[in-house]
Order: sequence, then structure tokens, then C-alpha cells
Amino acid sequence: MEKTLEQIGRSLRELGSTASDAGVEVRVEVHGSGTQRLDYMQKIMQVADHPMVTVNWNCNQVDMEGGTLEENFARVSGKIRHVHMRDLYLEEYPCRSLSGS
Repeated sequence: MEKTLEQIGRSLRELGSTASDAGVEVRVEVHGSGTQRLDYMQKIMQVADHPMVTVNWNCNQVDMEGGTLEENFARVSGKIRHVHMRDLYLEEYPCRSLSGS
């Protein structure tokens, strides 16, 4: 898995360079069977290491796996440029707790 995450990160870095030349930001959604894990997305962003490669936080239940929501949010918070909000009245996902993060 480590090799795959590094390959994704390197590809995103290259894409970020090309996108930057065109004035485009690359937003990677925290979604999918592997990349929804925040430790994986953190690794991808570390390898990508490009200012035009950013994260679209998706507000999924998996955000609370492997740590608290706040801990997992902190893994990628410096790269988040967009948030896909869900129904704020649903208590199954604690969106309001991120307001202080």
C-alpha cells in the first residue's frame, strides 16, 4: 500500500505543476475504498507536496476511524480548500465540532 500511496502522491505532484501553469487547483476528494482513510490521504498529500494539490473534505463516517474526528481532520487540515457538507441536523456526523479546529 505504501508504494501505491507514493505513486499517487508523485502523480498528483506532476499534475499540480501542470495545473499551476493553467491557474487550476487540483482538489482530491477524501473518498474511495482506500483513499478515504485519513492516514492514507495524509501520506498522499505529503508526497504530492504541491500548493495547487488540495483536499476536498467529504464528511463521511470513516473520518472518525483510527482516531477522533479532530485528530483525523488535523492530518490534512492545512490542505483543505473545500468541504462537502452534509445535512447539519444529522447528529451521526459531528460537523459542528470542526468549527473550532
